[in-house]
Amino acid sequence: MSDLGLTMCRKNTYILASYEICSPYHLLMNWTFTITGLVILTGSIGLHQFWPHKQKTKIATALLIIFGISYSISGIVPADLHFLWHTLSSFPGMIVQIPALLIIGTSIWKARPKLALWTFFCSSVTTISLLLILLLPLFSELPGGLLQRILYGVVYLWMTVTAVVLWRKEYINVKDTPSKYTSRKI
Repeated sequence: MSDLGLTMCRKNTYILASYEICSPYHLLMNWTFTITGLVILTGSIGLHQFWPHKQKTKIATALLIIFGISYSISGIVPADLHFLWHTLSSFPGMIVQIPALLIIGTSIWKARPKLALWTFFCSSVTTISLLLILLLPLFSELPGGLLQRILYGVVYLWMTVTAVVLWRKEYINVKDTPSKYTSRKI
């Protein structure tokens, strides 16, 4: 480890990796995971108002909240400090976003088909990433770290793009709707 605590390099840090792994700026990364998870949790609650009011969308929102919590805990309990607790706490975040995105996509299909397609695309990317991660023991040449970042990052990207699309749509609807004080008829 460097004097500034910016780079951590160790061998046998992870049960599945005996080679040396270096984590530049590991403290920054752990804080980023924690804060990003909290943003995802908050965004899940904020986006819930745009989904049809059904039990399924409540479940999808709960799954995205679990995803955010899991993402945060992976920064609070890094793998190099406690592999078992890191793995147990981050494992739900590797899976729950897939059914959450599928539920949301099917729920909004009729009202917002383009947004539903975007949601299905993101669900597909995260599913493929998870399947490739599961194949890492057989194909060690696969970029495990990159696949993991894609698995988690796709949800963050989906949420950001979705929020912007919904915000713009709502903003346009509010802007184009005459107020009750105008004489213009709808």
